[in-house]
Amino acid sequence: MKKKKIKKGFTLVEILIAFAVIGLIFSFIYPVIQYSRQATTTMTKLDAYHDARRVDQEIFNELKFGAGILYPPSSDMGLVTDWYPQLVFRNHLNQVIMLYVNKKDKLIMFNYDNVKGSKLSLGKILGSKVKEFVVRRQGSSVIEYKLTFEIEKKDFIISNRVTLVNVF
Repeated sequence: MKKKKIKKGFTLVEILIAFAVIGLIFSFIYPVIQYSRQATTTMTKLDAYHDARRVDQEIFNELKFGAGILYPPSSDMGLVTDWYPQLVFRNHLNQVIMLYVNKKDKLIMFNYDNVKGSKLSLGKILGSKVKEFVVRRQGSSVIEYKLTFEIEKKDFIISNRVTLVNVF
């Protein structure tokens, strides 16, 4: 009795059908992957924009009910002054507050009244990826400030002007 030799392997038709099936599956999956990437990028941008607006709102709320501006200096005639990299003011509780950007591009709100003896607090981090915070004074009770955020390697600038309501 002679044994029949069985050939192992695939025919050309089987290989072509396998490529067609794989191509069909990939054509359905690829748009889903692309949409997922776009959604992730969009959500990242929206989160960064939301953080920028939140920081602006927090600064505005602190300043609006402030009791006085200590720095930057006021011009003699109430004219617009130069831009300064930090702001020192008294809040509604008459605490001395300083806003500035540290070396790690974080916007810090530092409360001088929280310093106890030799312990120095690091302050509250309002926002990160802040490239620049500049402020100028207009008269005795108006502050204008600009925040520059880096979002997706582009600069995003928020500018606002606040009139302190507790200054007489």
